[in-house]
Amino acid sequence: MILGIFGLIGAGKSAATKYLGENYDFEILDLDKISKIVMNQDDSKTFVRNYIPEAYVIETQSIDNSKLREILFSDFKRNKYLSKYIWPKVSDLTNEIILSIPKERNILLESALLPLLDLKVDKMIYIASNNLQKNIARVINRDGRSLKETTSVINIQKRLNKNADYDIVIINDKTIENLHVKLDLYMNKLGINKKK
Repeated sequence: MILGIFGLIGAGKSAATKYLGENYDFEILDLDKISKIVMNQDDSKTFVRNYIPEAYVIETQSIDNSKLREILFSDFKRNKYLSKYIWPKVSDLTNEIILSIPKERNILLESALLPLLDLKVDKMIYIASNNLQKNIARVINRDGRSLKETTSVINIQKRLNKNADYDIVIINDKTIENLHVKLDLYMNKLGINKKK
Protein backbone atom coordinates (compact mmCIF):
# COMPACT_ATOMS: atom_id res chain seq x y z
CA MET A 1 0.00 0.00 0.00
CA ILE A 2 1.20 3.50 -0.80
CA LEU A 3 0.07 6.20 1.63
CA GLY A 4 0.57 9.91 1.12
CA ILE A 5 0.74 12.63 3.76
CA PHE A 6 0.37 16.29 2.85
CA GLY A 7 -0.67 19.54 4.47
CA LEU A 8 0.45 23.08 5.10
CA ILE A 9 3.84 23.86 6.53
CA GLY A 10 3.74 23.51 10.31
CA ALA A 11 0.62 21.31 10.35
CA GLY A 12 2.46 18.24 11.63
CA LYS A 13 3.31 16.22 8.47
CA SER A 14 6.85 15.49 9.65
CA ALA A 15 5.67 14.53 13.14
CA ALA A 16 3.07 12.18 11.63
CA THR A 17 5.60 10.67 9.22
CA LYS A 18 8.17 10.19 11.98
CA TYR A 19 5.63 8.44 14.20
CA LEU A 20 4.41 6.15 11.43
CA GLY A 21 7.98 5.34 10.39
CA GLU A 22 8.98 4.44 13.94
CA ASN A 23 5.86 2.42 14.79
CA TYR A 24 4.76 0.85 11.50
CA ASP A 25 6.60 -0.94 8.72
CA PHE A 26 6.84 1.79 6.09
CA GLU A 27 9.44 2.69 3.53
CA ILE A 28 9.46 6.50 3.89
CA LEU A 29 10.03 8.77 0.90
CA ASP A 30 10.52 12.44 1.78
CA LEU A 31 9.71 14.30 -1.40
CA ASP A 32 11.51 17.44 -0.19
CA LYS A 33 14.75 15.42 -0.28
CA ILE A 34 13.90 14.05 -3.72
CA SER A 35 13.15 17.61 -4.90
CA LYS A 36 16.60 18.71 -3.72
CA ILE A 37 18.20 15.93 -5.77
CA VAL A 38 16.27 17.07 -8.84
CA MET A 39 17.11 20.74 -8.23
CA ASN A 40 20.82 19.88 -8.12
CA GLN A 41 20.73 18.29 -11.57
CA ASP A 42 22.38 20.28 -14.34
CA ASP A 43 19.20 20.78 -16.39
CA SER A 44 17.39 22.18 -13.33
CA LYS A 45 20.26 24.58 -12.67
CA THR A 46 20.08 25.69 -16.30
CA PHE A 47 16.33 26.23 -15.99
CA VAL A 48 16.81 28.42 -12.89
CA ARG A 49 19.70 30.30 -14.53
CA ASN A 50 17.52 31.08 -17.57
CA TYR A 51 14.18 31.81 -15.90
CA ILE A 52 14.96 32.87 -12.33
CA PRO A 53 18.46 34.32 -12.77
CA GLU A 54 18.44 36.18 -9.44
CA ALA A 55 18.54 32.79 -7.72
CA TYR A 56 21.51 31.50 -9.71
CA VAL A 57 25.12 32.04 -8.61
CA ILE A 58 27.29 32.15 -11.73
CA GLU A 59 30.62 31.89 -9.86
CA THR A 60 29.72 28.56 -8.25
CA GLN A 61 27.26 27.44 -10.95
CA SER A 62 24.74 26.67 -8.25
CA ILE A 63 21.30 27.70 -7.07
CA ASP A 64 20.98 30.05 -4.11
CA ASN A 65 18.22 28.09 -2.35
CA SER A 66 17.33 30.83 0.13
CA LYS A 67 16.99 33.38 -2.70
CA LEU A 68 14.97 30.91 -4.77
CA ARG A 69 12.65 30.24 -1.80
CA GLU A 70 12.23 33.98 -1.26
CA ILE A 71 11.25 34.50 -4.90
CA LEU A 72 8.96 31.47 -5.14
CA PHE A 73 7.03 32.30 -1.99
CA SER A 74 6.49 35.90 -2.95
CA ASP A 75 5.67 35.42 -6.64
CA PHE A 76 2.88 32.90 -7.30
CA LYS A 77 3.29 33.14 -11.09
CA ARG A 78 6.98 32.20 -10.96
CA ASN A 79 6.22 29.50 -8.41
CA LYS A 80 3.72 27.89 -10.79
CA TYR A 81 6.17 28.21 -13.68
CA LEU A 82 8.94 26.40 -11.79
CA SER A 83 6.41 23.85 -10.49
CA LYS A 84 5.38 22.95 -14.06
CA TYR A 85 9.03 22.23 -14.80
CA ILE A 86 10.15 20.55 -11.58
CA TRP A 87 7.16 18.46 -10.41
CA PRO A 88 7.18 16.09 -13.40
CA LYS A 89 10.88 15.42 -12.74
CA VAL A 90 10.21 14.83 -9.03
CA SER A 91 7.31 12.52 -9.96
CA ASP A 92 9.52 10.56 -12.37
CA LEU A 93 12.33 10.09 -9.83
CA THR A 94 9.87 9.17 -7.08
CA ASN A 95 8.14 6.62 -9.31
CA GLU A 96 11.55 5.18 -10.18
CA ILE A 97 12.37 4.80 -6.46
CA ILE A 98 8.94 3.26 -5.76
CA LEU A 99 9.55 0.63 -8.47
CA SER A 100 12.80 -0.35 -6.72
CA ILE A 101 11.00 -1.09 -3.43
CA PRO A 102 9.67 -4.65 -2.96
CA LYS A 103 5.92 -4.77 -3.67
CA GLU A 104 5.12 -6.27 -0.26
CA ARG A 105 6.47 -3.17 1.52
CA ASN A 106 4.17 -0.33 2.56
CA ILE A 107 5.36 3.06 1.31
CA LEU A 108 4.73 6.45 2.88
CA LEU A 109 5.18 9.60 0.78
CA GLU A 110 5.42 12.99 2.48
CA SER A 111 5.23 16.38 0.82
CA ALA A 112 3.37 19.63 1.45
CA LEU A 113 2.30 19.62 -2.20
CA LEU A 114 1.92 15.87 -2.77
CA PRO A 115 -1.43 16.17 -4.64
CA LEU A 116 0.33 18.16 -7.38
CA LEU A 117 2.56 15.23 -8.26
CA ASP A 118 1.77 12.47 -10.72
CA LEU A 119 2.01 9.58 -8.25
CA LYS A 120 -0.24 6.61 -7.60
CA VAL A 121 -1.27 6.84 -3.96
CA ASP A 122 -3.72 4.35 -2.46
CA LYS A 123 -4.75 6.57 0.47
CA MET A 124 -4.09 10.27 0.93
CA ILE A 125 -3.91 11.73 4.45
CA TYR A 126 -4.36 15.46 4.86
CA ILE A 127 -2.79 16.71 8.10
CA ALA A 128 -4.50 19.96 9.01
CA SER A 129 -4.78 22.43 11.82
CA ASN A 130 -7.69 24.70 12.64
CA ASN A 131 -5.25 27.00 14.41
CA LEU A 132 -3.18 28.80 11.78
CA GLN A 133 -1.35 30.80 14.45
CA LYS A 134 -0.12 27.53 15.95
CA ASN A 135 1.20 26.45 12.52
CA ILE A 136 2.99 29.76 12.10
CA ALA A 137 4.52 29.56 15.59
CA ARG A 138 5.73 25.98 14.93
CA VAL A 139 7.48 27.04 11.73
CA ILE A 140 9.06 30.15 13.22
CA ASN A 141 10.36 28.18 16.21
CA ARG A 142 11.46 25.13 14.20
CA ASP A 143 12.90 26.77 11.08
CA GLY A 144 13.74 30.28 12.22
CA ARG A 145 11.68 31.76 9.40
CA SER A 146 10.16 35.19 9.63
CA LEU A 147 6.44 35.75 10.13
CA LYS A 148 6.22 37.28 6.64
CA GLU A 149 7.96 34.34 4.93
CA THR A 150 5.95 31.75 6.88
CA THR A 151 2.65 33.46 6.07
CA SER A 152 3.64 33.70 2.41
CA VAL A 153 4.54 29.98 2.27
CA ILE A 154 1.21 29.03 3.87
CA ASN A 155 -0.77 31.24 1.48
CA ILE A 156 0.91 29.76 -1.60
CA GLN A 157 0.51 26.20 -0.31
CA LYS A 158 -3.18 26.88 0.33
CA ARG A 159 -3.65 28.10 -3.25
CA LEU A 160 -1.77 25.17 -4.75
CA ASN A 161 -3.58 22.53 -2.64
CA LYS A 162 -7.00 24.20 -2.95
CA ASN A 163 -8.57 21.41 -5.02
CA ALA A 164 -6.62 18.51 -3.55
CA ASP A 165 -8.33 15.16 -3.07
CA TYR A 166 -7.74 13.13 0.08
CA ASP A 167 -9.22 10.17 1.91
CA ILE A 168 -9.03 11.46 5.46
CA VAL A 169 -8.32 14.70 7.29
CA ILE A 170 -6.46 14.38 10.56
CA ILE A 171 -6.74 17.55 12.62
CA ASN A 172 -3.57 18.20 14.60
CA ASP A 173 -4.68 20.87 17.09
CA LYS A 174 -3.95 19.16 20.38
CA THR A 175 -1.01 17.20 21.76
CA ILE A 176 1.45 15.01 19.88
CA GLU A 177 -0.07 12.04 21.72
CA ASN A 178 -3.48 12.97 20.32
CA LEU A 179 -2.01 13.00 16.81
CA HIS A 180 -0.53 9.55 17.44
CA VAL A 181 -3.90 8.17 18.59
CA LYS A 182 -5.59 9.49 15.44
CA LEU A 183 -2.89 7.96 13.24
CA ASP A 184 -3.16 4.62 15.07
CA LEU A 185 -6.93 4.59 14.54
CA TYR A 186 -6.53 5.22 10.82
CA MET A 187 -3.79 2.59 10.45
CA ASN A 188 -6.05 0.11 12.26
CA LYS A 189 -8.90 0.98 9.87
CA LEU A 190 -6.54 0.29 6.93
CA GLY A 191 -5.44 -3.01 8.48
CA ILE A 192 -1.83 -1.90 8.93
CA ASN A 193 -0.38 -3.34 12.14
CA LYS A 194 2.21 -1.81 14.43
CA LYS A 195 5.73 -3.19 14.40
CA LYS A 196 6.31 -5.88 16.99
